[in-house]
Amino acid sequence: MATGFFVSGRGDLDVLFAPRVSAAVANTGFRSNGGVDLAQRFEPRGATAAIANTNFKAGANDLAQLFKAFGVFAPVIRTYDTPVVGATETVPAGATSVTIKVWGAGGGGGLFTGPPGGGGGGGGYAERTLSVTGGQTFTYSVGAGGIGLQGPGNGSGASGGNSNVVSVSPAFTQACNGAAPGQQATGGAGGTVSNTGGSVSTTGGNGAATVTGGSSPNGGGQQTTSGGAGNVPGGGGAGHLNSGSNKAGNGSNARVQFSYT
Repeated sequence: MATGFFVSGRGDLDVLFAPRVSAAVANTGFRSNGGVDLAQRFEPRGATAAIANTNFKAGANDLAQLFKAFGVFAPVIRTYDTPVVGATETVPAGATSVTIKVWGAGGGGGLFTGPPGGGGGGGGYAERTLSVTGGQTFTYSVGAGGIGLQGPGNGSGASGGNSNVVSVSPAFTQACNGAAPGQQATGGAGGTVSNTGGSVSTTGGNGAATVTGGSSPNGGGQQTTSGGAGNVPGGGGAGHLNSGSNKAGNGSNARVQFSYT
């Protein structure tokens, strides 16, 4: 049902403004044919650009300053760094494209009495861009960084956790495996990637045989400080010299990021 408010040469307000999906602004005093205030009917303008004035004013504000126009979308970036399995991401109303970036988690560092233990590997990185519509959903998981080894014994840290984004329609899985841990005198291997149809698929950097953790492409750079935690996102933890109580660095948590336009 049309609102009953018509802008010359442009049509009913229903063809100018987007339906409300978020909290309403204050009532305008204009009621649609159904008796509902227009603030309950249309999406607030927020940070989007205003269209030309309608000449319907609520106080000093033209309705064009209050409501979001069709086809105008302010870019949205959602970044997830906290480990989780099987969470749901919903595409915001008005979005037409998304770039999805996924990092695997870094491996933990190892300990050795001499030379220092190896650094954990860095998580892999995967990227793709695709068309979307508001309300579409994805399932995503964010891997936890591998724990660096605590003395007194020599040995390896823990592997980093896996990250992924799964889509039913279109069907794809964008996955980055967590990196291998540093060991007594061997660096951990970088995390691998599975990203069929994606634009970028890059294996994480290997940890060094002594101390230095691996880097995660487009993410956490190498950690070079003995026992230092991996750099965010996905960097490998640094190995450490085992003096009986030292602890090697933890790998960094992974990351999943959705950038909408």
